[in-house]
Amino acid sequence: MKLLLPEFGLLIWTLVAFLVVFLILKKFAWPAIVKGLADREKSIADSLSTAEKVKLEMIAGKST
Repeated sequence: MKLLLPEFGLLIWTLVAFLVVFLILKKFAWPAIVKGLADREKSIADSLSTAEKVKLEMIAGKST
C-alpha cells in the first residue's frame, strides 16, 4: 500500500527532482530538438521541391 500512498516528503523530493530535470532539458535540449526539427522540415521541403522539378522536366522531355 505504500506504493500507492507515498509520504509527503517523497512527493516533495520527487517534484523537486522533476523540476530540476525539466529546467535542464528546457534550457539545453529543447532548443537543439527544435533546431533539428526545423532543419528536417527544410530538408523535406527542399527534397519535395527538387522532386517536383525533376518530374516536370521528365514530362517536358517526353513531350518533345
